[in-house]
Amino acid sequence: MFESLRIFTAVLPAVSLWAAGLGWADGRISVQGRNRLVVGAAWMGLAASILCTLMAMGGKPLDVSAKGPLSVVMGIYIDNVALVMLMLVSFLAVIVTRYSASYLAGHVRQGQFMTWLARTIAAVLTLVIAGNLLLFFLAWLAMSLCLHQLLLFNSTRPGAILAARKKFIVSRCGDLCLIGALLVSYCTFGTWRFQPLFAAADSSLHAAGGNWIAWLLVAAACLKSAQFPFHSWLPDTMETPTPVSALMHAGIINAGGFLLIRFSPLLLNDPTPLMALTIVAIATIITGSLAMMTQTSVKRQLAYSTVAQMGFMMLECGLGAFGLALIHLVAHGLYKSHCFLISGSTIKKAPIVQLRKLHRQHHRIAHVAAAICAIGMLLAAAGSAALKQVPINHLPLLLTLGVSWCLLIWRALAGRYSKASMMRWIAGLALLATTYPLLILVSNLILGTNQFVVGGYGTGNTPPESWAILPLICGLLLAMGVFQWQVISGQRPAYMRALYVHAVSGFYIGTAANRLTSWIWSMKNGFCKSVPLLAQNQSGQAETI
Repeated sequence: MFESLRIFTAVLPAVSLWAAGLGWADGRISVQGRNRLVVGAAWMGLAASILCTLMAMGGKPLDVSAKGPLSVVMGIYIDNVALVMLMLVSFLAVIVTRYSASYLAGHVRQGQFMTWLARTIAAVLTLVIAGNLLLFFLAWLAMSLCLHQLLLFNSTRPGAILAARKKFIVSRCGDLCLIGALLVSYCTFGTWRFQPLFAAADSSLHAAGGNWIAWLLVAAACLKSAQFPFHSWLPDTMETPTPVSALMHAGIINAGGFLLIRFSPLLLNDPTPLMALTIVAIATIITGSLAMMTQTSVKRQLAYSTVAQMGFMMLECGLGAFGLALIHLVAHGLYKSHCFLISGSTIKKAPIVQLRKLHRQHHRIAHVAAAICAIGMLLAAAGSAALKQVPINHLPLLLTLGVSWCLLIWRALAGRYSKASMMRWIAGLALLATTYPLLILVSNLILGTNQFVVGGYGTGNTPPESWAILPLICGLLLAMGVFQWQVISGQRPAYMRALYVHAVSGFYIGTAANRLTSWIWSMKNGFCKSVPLLAQNQSGQAETI
């Protein structure tokens, strides 16, 4: 009885939103009724996810598959990772659906929008609770196709159409990589279900095909999470309504990180794909951060911020910090959904906001304080690594935290702040500095039910090959910190003025991607037009078209 209730509460969030998004009652109920149905389904899903989490506290992972022919496709797998994602997506579903009901009030296509929104969220929830490879892929594909309909909501705007097409092409490439990874994993381990698959991967570290599985999973995650150089579609999707941007940047774009976290036992056999992932992640961080600092549009700035944050998430996965990547995923989802949903009010308040100017006379004090902070953070990181309190492969993440702390200290001391504000800044930064060990503890507790990850690479057992890349990562992150310090301190070297011109255009990656997308789409349209002409020619001799 208890297990049946756990299964019911686990599947109810996805089932309720699938039922609300089926569209069978579109012609029978009003738009207001459709809004209430979708929002009510989201609230029901949130309540069910909370109850499922409470019942799962201290229990074992729930692995259930259907009986008969449906057992190949139907099945759920609920562990701590799935519970965290279930809570996050259900909460975001309530926020986004409620916002959409008022945001699009009076729009002639609001009912259609709410239907596709419910389907998209339901697909994400199905992806979270999927217990086998086939259901995981079907949910992955449904999520992408439903999002495509939302991206085409403003179908009269050429920019929206081009961005949707570009995203469609990138997503289909990611689907092919995921299909390849799932097929190779089934051929290698002989099972579709997650728990036997993870156990088989853990017991056969050098199984044939394991290298291909890791490479294909990394490629699928990079394509899904807008990694360099496939990231230009994300800033171009700002033509969509704000709720779509909030859902996409807070939830759907995180699917690549969730993919790596969910299949992390399959990534532990060979560190080479993860090392390649860290290199791609560093390129994404640099590209996204530089472009973000030059954008004048609030939504495009947030979009490039998402690109950089996805780079950090991939960096955490590449370094084996899967638990920290999951916590980062949750924090980014909550933060970015809030930023997008208040972007309109931010623009409205912009003319009356008085930007704080930095005082030149305070720069010397700020320099000394930031230098002391930097030395202290370096000593603390070195000591923690030497005493094995923090895994060696977390050093780049510790360096990022230290650079951020130093920059905030510098800005707080160099700016025009009252004593009360300064005290709040110092207290907040001290809390930030002590949070990292706590995050490691929480991440280990979250992954505690997945013994296949906790016992392997995810705990910080860094392979020897990664030592060659750790100094490179640290050097690039430190260079980014110095560059940002020059920006906020008001310095404008000649190279920075030249870099601005390229960064504001996204380093022209989007331009090249737009041309490639237009060429591919024209080729597709030409092929589709040729098919009926060939069919009409079947009675006579074949002609060249």
